Amino acid sequence: MGEWRNKMAVKSKASNLASIGSKPQNINNYLTEEQEGYQFGPRLAFQAIRNMGFSTLNCIFELTDNSVDAEATKIYVTWVQDKKTKLYTLIVKDNGIGVPRDRMIEVFTKLGMEEEYLVNRTGHYGVGVKATLINLLRSGTATITSTYGDYTSTLKITHTDDDSMSRDLDWVDAGDTPTGTIITIPNISAKTSVEEIVRYASCIYYPHSDRSDDFKLIIN
Repeated sequence: MGEWRNKMAVKSKASNLASIGSKPQNINNYLTEEQEGYQFGPRLAFQAIRNMGFSTLNCIFELTDNSVDAEATKIYVTWVQDKKTKLYTLIVKDNGIGVPRDRMIEVFTKLGMEEEYLVNRTGHYGVGVKATLINLLRSGTATITSTYGDYTSTLKITHTDDDSMSRDLDWVDAGDTPTGTIITIPNISAKTSVEEIVRYASCIYYPHSDRSDDFKLIIN
């Protein structure tokens, strides 16, 4: 009996590793690269995040919270509607410190970053921006452009209808480009009203305007 259990354990482990390492399992780009602990198949990972209760409004504030953590004093939230498809594109732009080139993939595709979070930060678990992308981008390509130091990096994240993900990272010399980050998420079925965003923002962000006279959240 003991021998049978050992063989099954080895077979099961080998099968799991093969499944995790196979190319169709693109969702694992969101997860840690270590083959230890719990691992998620693509559909389970997408559905688990989507069942966490993130509304479009929650997603917007996850992005603006990240901008605040990046020391932004100006954050722009813009909705653009495609006249042909009637779908919306959400654009969140800030003048924060940006994201280093070598951290773009980790920051925007790794759930639960291993990072020391300071008490004055709004984010603590490294989930928000990833959950936002999974919830809002059902299919299509989101573009994240961030200028930090000597480089402007562009990360493109593509979701398909069958819940798979691929990514592509590129960068150029920043030159005189000011620091900051722009996140563009297309193909959203419905937008959140300006009035609703303003109402919640007035409760959440007034301390930042107290600390900085220049702090502004601009919504179209």
